Amino acid sequence: MAPLARELTVLDHNRLDVLSLPALATSLAAFYGDPSNNRCNLLGIAERHMAEGRQSHALRLLAAREHHLEENGLLALARLHRRAGNADEAVRLWERLATTGSPAAAERLAKYHEHATRDYAAALRYAGLMAPLGVNVMQRRLTRLQSKLQRQRGELL
Repeated sequence: MAPLARELTVLDHNRLDVLSLPALATSLAAFYGDPSNNRCNLLGIAERHMAEGRQSHALRLLAAREHHLEENGLLALARLHRRAGNADEAVRLWERLATTGSPAAAERLAKYHEHATRDYAAALRYAGLMAPLGVNVMQRRLTRLQSKLQRQRGELL
């Protein structure tokens, strides 16, 4: 391709970019203004709000559409609930996900029961569901929890 023809192609491409930006801006404004639209990436919008320090806005946004969220969206919502001090809501979401086979939710529940409730038996049950995260990760947690459970039972005697 001759240099002039290449320049025209680049110029045409840039012209189309400039012409399409207002349409893109209008669409983005509509999605951000009403993220209940089923075609928008709700998690993406919530993550943008989180990145800009608007966790409470992201929490409200995801909570309003909870029943439409997939695993990653529900994990994000649970994380926001936990950070906002709503541990019961976070646990409810993690349990919902764990029953569908989410190893990430099982890990969160194992950590929660180990550190927050000190229910090592429950933590141990959830840790056993973490295999997809890696056998080494799961085995370390299982070993630590078994030790804590044995110490706890020894203290009760």
